[in-house]
Amino acid sequence: MSGRIQQRIVQALEKRAEEGLLRQLIQTPAPVDFSSNDYLGLARSESLHHRTLEILETVPVKNGSTGSRLLTGNSRQVELLEQDIAAFHGSEAALLFNSGYTANLAVFSTLPRKEDVIFYDEFCHASIREGIRLSAAKSVKFKHNDLADLEQKLRKNQLPAFAVTESVFSMDGDAPDLPRFLALRDMYSFFAAVDEAHSIGLLGEMGAGADLRVITYGKAPGVHGAAVLCTQPVKNYLINFARSLIYTTALAPHSLAAIQAVYTLLPGMNAERDAVQHNKNHFVKLISSSVQQKITTGPGAICTVRCPGNEAVTRASAHLKDKGLDVRPVKSPTVKAGAERLRICFHAYNTQQEIALLAETLNELCRNEFL
Repeated sequence: MSGRIQQRIVQALEKRAEEGLLRQLIQTPAPVDFSSNDYLGLARSESLHHRTLEILETVPVKNGSTGSRLLTGNSRQVELLEQDIAAFHGSEAALLFNSGYTANLAVFSTLPRKEDVIFYDEFCHASIREGIRLSAAKSVKFKHNDLADLEQKLRKNQLPAFAVTESVFSMDGDAPDLPRFLALRDMYSFFAAVDEAHSIGLLGEMGAGADLRVITYGKAPGVHGAAVLCTQPVKNYLINFARSLIYTTALAPHSLAAIQAVYTLLPGMNAERDAVQHNKNHFVKLISSSVQQKITTGPGAICTVRCPGNEAVTRASAHLKDKGLDVRPVKSPTVKAGAERLRICFHAYNTQQEIALLAETLNELCRNEFL
């Protein structure tokens, strides 16, 4: 490697470390999970594991998909699964992707064209933003969950338009007024897209009625992969033009079997869905009024506690870890400077004792002015 390139890499890492922003891979989270997206506990489910293996026994290829969908990676297994996914969600068609990131990359880099404009919520996920960046279309952000701001910008627009939001936002767990969003679609004739990563399996069909929906399987469903719910022409267009589909190896048979197995279990998990909401509501009741003034939440499993400053939020997370609680800090530049927060995820398997300890620790941090 060139000495100058090596030096530049080292300097960038040193600068990150000095700013307290150096990312590292860790294997030792605190034992009590208030951080993962495994809301329903399916990632650790023995029932899901055994059902996946049963399905895998019925397909001829067990290990790799052998190629991209357009080469040798297509199969009866994946085509039947896409038909089942579309039927389950009441969609005309579904197209599987390897992840939510590659699905959003495909949608927003492929469907909009140079003569279009894309309106997006300023808090949309990085995968959506990256897809928009790769698009030739003009892009305009609107204020977070502010559909009046979106409408004001739509009134000034003379170009064919796309607009995108999320059913539940990943950082604060809040949600837009989706019926109003779709009503604006009908008034201004834009193509409406909704990312449902943090609602699928947990909150039902929140984005129903949108022109396109992206659902992912790595959160509440507990497995891996993603699907775009759309019309058949849109599916065909993505198959022909979406580079993140065309030029990547397709999902392996085990991943397909796991997704299929998830759909056999999700309808019967009302008790787990209720438990997630109960646990979050119980937490809100236990925290002090001072902490309540700092939280943001919504209909899903996510609750955040504002703790401005990278140093302060890192210190608060470390204190929680010392208590055995895995609560991660969200630091700038992932969020704006001054908007740093603790991100708490509730699960069906969190106990009342764990929730009480979490609330007690946060109350203590607030009393000691660490929040």
